[in-house]
Formats: sequence, structure tokens, C-alpha cells
Amino acid sequence: NGEVWREPDVSPGSPFFVPPPDEPGGLVKAIDVSSHQGNDLSWYIERTNPDHVIVRMYQGPGYEGPSTMISKDQVQSARDHGKTVGAYMWLYQDDYPVSAVQRALYTATDICQLVPPVLWVDLEHYVHADRWVSIPSISNVLVCLLEIERQGIKAGVYTGKWVMDRYFWGDTRLSAYPLWDGALRLPETIDLDAPYAGWTQCAGRQFSHEPCDQSIFRYEYTVP
Repeated sequence: NGEVWREPDVSPGSPFFVPPPDEPGGLVKAIDVSSHQGNDLSWYIERTNPDHVIVRMYQGPGYEGPSTMISKDQVQSARDHGKTVGAYMWLYQDDYPVSAVQRALYTATDICQLVPPVLWVDLEHYVHADRWVSIPSISNVLVCLLEIERQGIKAGVYTGKWVMDRYFWGDTRLSAYPLWDGALRLPETIDLDAPYAGWTQCAGRQFSHEPCDQSIFRYEYTVP
């Protein structure tokens, strides 16, 4: 009929435009939350506009004060806003690490119906009864990480250079696991300020505490 076929315009804004799929290595904005943010995360999500929400997995009565229902409600709140969801846990100094992992994963998988892309172990000082308490031994941390992976979940470490230098100076064994770096530094960049404890790069890096903890992550650590 004399018509000449032309390739359709597929540039952004065209009705033929197809957004590219998310690529591993891309960057994702995230927040992490605990009981301090309450059961409904709407206020924080609306103000930070994250792609990913990392929820603390509370271990239940007799182990941590906040209820496991806070974890469940926060996971559901993040899902209601269309966010992907991850998980983190605390390992206390006097915890038996295998049991702590099993309790945290019970909260995640049975109570929250969540299989997290990574279960991050929060490795930092904490306050108990108005006093600073030291973090667990390196052997307990390693047992914790090994148990997470034995359960079929990727394990990762949230920490900072100040923690590693103070408690584990010269020990590089944790660098076998992905690092979520706690250094607060703008702009939002994934790069470490400098290598430490064997890590030369990180999976995620925190950049703000306001209005809640905010981080930037490599995409592949935010999806199953």
C-alpha cells in the first residue's frame, strides 16, 4: 500500500516506552525501623519515600521487651505502601547465638510471613538499664552469621569502623559477609570512606538518622 514502516518512538514519554528492569548493581533507597517508629510506618514512608524498608525482628517475650506484633505490623505497613521488605536483628552480649537467630527467623517467617533477602545482624554498642553494654564476642557473631546461612537466608553485618576498631581490631573474618556500613555521611553514596576490617566495599550505607535511619543499598541486597 506504499506505506513505509518506521520504528516506533520508544523514548521516555512515548506510549511505546518500556521502563528497563531493575538491574543488580543499581541503587535503592531504604529506611530501617524499630519499635521507636510505632506500628504504622505511614508518616516515615511518606516523608522519606524509600523503595525498601528493613524491619527489626523482635525475638519475643523473655528476650526483648517490644512485642513481635510490632515487627508484623511494620512489615504489613511497608507492604501496604508497596515497598520491598528486609529484616535485621540484634545479637546481645549474653545471647546464645543459634537460639537468637532461630527466634528472629521465627518472627520473620512465621509471624510476618517474610523471607528476607538478607538478615542483617546489628553489631554496635547498646544501652541496657541506662548503661553501655559491650557487643558480643567475635566467635558468637560468627556463629550467628553461620546459623542464618544454615537456615537458608543470606547473612549480613550492620556495623561501623568505630565498632570494629574498638572491639575487633585487626580481625577481618566478618568481611566474608556483606557490609551495611553505619557511617553517616552525605551525599547519598554507596562508597566506603576507606576500607576497614577487610571490607573494601559495602552492600549498603547509612547516610541519615532523620526522621528515621536512612540508607542507600545495592539493588541485589533488597530482593529475594
